[in-house]
Amino acid sequence: MEPCEMKSGPNDLPTVNDSISSTSPKPMLRLTAEQRQQLELLYRQCPRPNSAVLEQAVKDNSIISSLDVHLLKAWFRTRRLKEKLSPLINKNAELKAEHENLLFLNNRLRSEALLLNLENKRLKEQLEVQLCMRQLLSSSKAALSETGKQHSDRLDDGANAVSSETSKPALQPGTCDLESSFCEVKL
Repeated sequence: MEPCEMKSGPNDLPTVNDSISSTSPKPMLRLTAEQRQQLELLYRQCPRPNSAVLEQAVKDNSIISSLDVHLLKAWFRTRRLKEKLSPLINKNAELKAEHENLLFLNNRLRSEALLLNLENKRLKEQLEVQLCMRQLLSSSKAALSETGKQHSDRLDDGANAVSSETSKPALQPGTCDLESSFCEVKL
């Protein structure tokens, strides 16, 4: 005997396949529209009928007389369950629709947030460029004003020199006045 082989003996338990083959499934019985209509009428009168009420209904009604009492009990049980679940099914449909709307809204808001972030980044870069330009402009103005101040100081010195020169005797050609930094050379 090989290690994977198993011997079956009289004390072996039945397998799943044994139980399936021993109980063949019953064919599904479909109710006609008339039968469903009659059962709906019965259901409206009594949603929880007992066996005696169902047997009496089968005897009295020729349309459902061919149906088994166990089948009728199952139909009533299923019908009660459907009625119980109906509000839940409707609520579920409402929640699914709301969920879809929220997903759509969420996606739209995410895309808007992305656009706003891009716009914010662009504006920050633009602001940074403007700040740099202002700094350059203010530093160049400061440099120009410093240069202008030095130049105006020179002009003031030159004007003072001219006014002091007018009080001094005129320079002879080829002479230079070192105090006023003004040289006069004639050829």
